[in-house]
Amino acid sequence: MQICKRSGILPLINKLENGIESHVGENGNKLSGGEKQRIAIARALINNTQILILDESTSALDNETAYNLETSLLSLNDLTMIVVTHKLIKNILINYDEIIVMKEGRVIEKGSFKELIDLKGYFYSLYYIQSDDNKNKIT
Repeated sequence: MQICKRSGILPLINKLENGIESHVGENGNKLSGGEKQRIAIARALINNTQILILDESTSALDNETAYNLETSLLSLNDLTMIVVTHKLIKNILINYDEIIVMKEGRVIEKGSFKELIDLKGYFYSLYYIQSDDNKNKIT
């Protein structure tokens, strides 16, 4: 149940008629994209994975749920995460050891959040363009 809580699927389990024993359809067709994403993460955690590669893993989640999930995963000391994302949320990004910025398939910048902001390069422009486009995001 701790993994269900950490991966954000506990609310889903609680709302299902038969809880964890519920049928969710073939290939989970009764689940939303975000619910499927969180179940996939829970499966990885149950298997005690040491490296988790997440490619837009929170793309189908609202900002608050995505923030809570990523914060929860970042708190695991024995987990290495490689995350591909377009969501640039400062309170999440400052917790990563390194951010690698790519453009057209090439690495163009890398460093911590602070280093990339101080550089005032491509990442800086992406971050502030997204901030202007999404004033309600968690920063």
